[in-house]
Amino acid sequence: MNKHLLEILSYIAAVLMLIIGAVIFSVFFNGGLPKNDVDIIKENTAEGITVKKLFISDRGFGNPRLAMYTFSMDSADCYNALHNFVLAEEDKLYETRYEDLYRLMTTELKNAPKNQGDIIQKVQSVHDADGTLYFYLQEDGRTDFYIYNTKMNLAICFIRVK
Repeated sequence: MNKHLLEILSYIAAVLMLIIGAVIFSVFFNGGLPKNDVDIIKENTAEGITVKKLFISDRGFGNPRLAMYTFSMDSADCYNALHNFVLAEEDKLYETRYEDLYRLMTTELKNAPKNQGDIIQKVQSVHDADGTLYFYLQEDGRTDFYIYNTKMNLAICFIRVK
């Protein structure tokens, strides 16, 4: 082989090694691979819960992604599990946050093929029932908003990613 071809191949090998090194660094030293919604919910609440998907919207250009999940949790565990969250009533914006998410949910569900009425009714019943608490956590363009009813032992989690 000629000298010029060897130089090009060594340059390509060096660039590939840099790219592979950057990927390894970002995966292992920068928080690892992204977690899915269910893992994050379990991490923020309790490991033993069963999380059921209600709805996940398609992410469009300029539109946030909305995901909704439901789960049950002992009321005693609720306060301990959601300790990282802001009790939404304390910041006086929870009703506005809920209304924004509710409006986004109804808009997204108009395009859903089925069960939109059931989902809206479930969310509304938890919201309207006595003993409902609202928690939220905002980080890096992601909002997790939990509606938890202590009497029904039912939680609905809205996840909005911008």
